Amino acid sequence: MRQLGELLAESSVFRKLDIESQKELKDIAVSRVVEKGEIIVHHGEILDCIIMIADGIVEALKTSEEGRSFAVKSYVEGDVIWGHAIFDGGGTPATLRAKGSCVIYQWPAQALMPIIKKSNEALWDLSVMLHEKIRMVSQTVEELAFSPTANRLARLLLDNFDTEKQTLSNRIMTLDEMAARIGTTREVVCRLLYRFSDAKLIDVTRTQIAILNKDKLTLLAEDKIRFSPKGLIEL
Repeated sequence: MRQLGELLAESSVFRKLDIESQKELKDIAVSRVVEKGEIIVHHGEILDCIIMIADGIVEALKTSEEGRSFAVKSYVEGDVIWGHAIFDGGGTPATLRAKGSCVIYQWPAQALMPIIKKSNEALWDLSVMLHEKIRMVSQTVEELAFSPTANRLARLLLDNFDTEKQTLSNRIMTLDEMAARIGTTREVVCRLLYRFSDAKLIDVTRTQIAILNKDKLTLLAEDKIRFSPKGLIEL
C-alpha cells in the first residue's frame, strides 16, 4: 500500500495544492480499515466528507425495488469519493460497500474545503472532475437504456479478462457480481455466457473463462453484431 503523500501528489484536485496544504491534509486525515462487505454509507444517507481509497475496492451500488443490485462504479487505489452533501446537502445517490478488505482515508468537509478553496487550480480541477462524473453517469444510463445485455456482457469480459494470449483466466467476478455490473440477473449472465461459448467467442467452465475470438467479441461489445435466434448477425 502506497503512502498518503504519494496518493495526494497524484490525485486530481489534491495535486494542485502547494506542499504546505498537502502536509496539512496528511495531518488531519483519518485512516480507517473497512472489512469485506461493510457498508460505508447507505443510499440516501448524508455523506459530508471526502474519502480516498488507499487500498482495496469500494463499489457504488444501486438497488431496485425487487432487490436486484447494479454496480454503478468501482473505486480503486487513489480514487477519491466526494460526498454529495458537500455540494448540495443531499443524500448519497448510491450505497458504498467494500468489495474486499479496504483501507480508506477520510476528511470532514468543514476541515478540507477551506484548504481546497485556497487554490484556484484545485477548484478548477474539482469542476472538471464533476463534469467528467456527469458524462460518466450519462454514458452509463445510455448503455443500460439502449445497449442489449449481451453487448454489455461482451464489454465487461473484454475489460476484465486477459485476452493477449487468449489463455484461461481465473474468474475475478462471481455471476452475481457480473450481473450487478451490467444491470441484469445472474441467470441471464449464466445463459449468455453459454451462448457465447456455443458461438465460440469464449470457453467457459465453473472457475475459468478464456476469450477465443476477441475480434467478434469486440464487434458485439460495439453493437456492430448481435445475437438472434439463428446466432450472430451483422448489423
